[in-house]
Amino acid sequence: MSDLNFIFEQLGLWVSEAPVPVFFLALVVFPLVGIPVSPLWIALGLRLGIVSGVVLAMVALLLNFSISYWIALRIVRGKFRTFLERKGSVLLRQKETNEKRWILLVRITPGFPLFFQNNLLGMSRVNFWRYLILSLPVQTIYAALFISLGDSVSSSGWTKVLMILFGIVATGLLVSILRSHLLARSGTIDSIQP
Repeated sequence: MSDLNFIFEQLGLWVSEAPVPVFFLALVVFPLVGIPVSPLWIALGLRLGIVSGVVLAMVALLLNFSISYWIALRIVRGKFRTFLERKGSVLLRQKETNEKRWILLVRITPGFPLFFQNNLLGMSRVNFWRYLILSLPVQTIYAALFISLGDSVSSSGWTKVLMILFGIVATGLLVSILRSHLLARSGTIDSIQP
């Protein structure tokens, strides 16, 4: 237990002392290697507040999405396709008419880290600009909620913290309803030829 307390103390110290460019770099790079980003968003709210935190998070998300997409498309997809071909399968891709729904479904599905979302969408070869345009607002909403949570912890009482937590839960419920609706409207999937 004391080791865990030490880790949290060190993390808190790093958040309070790290230069903003280093913090920004962590927001871009950590999700590339599978490290969850929501604790960083909370720390961003603690450090910079809501407005500056959301702006910084949006720019970091934009860079992360771009880098992740190209890594998934150029590197991960080839390795995954080879693995599937050994198993007798092929990679699948949504029809263009369903691509928007597919991107939104991946982005709003709870529990999928950014690392998994970005790789799945990049391997699916969705249109890059559509991927960015649909991904950024969805993830910015998530980021803003966590950044607000961090800001509320540092700047006010528990009432605001509870309201933010309620907002996160309510967003989760709305996302669940939207996801069900999108799944009901999903169409067929086309296989991609090598």
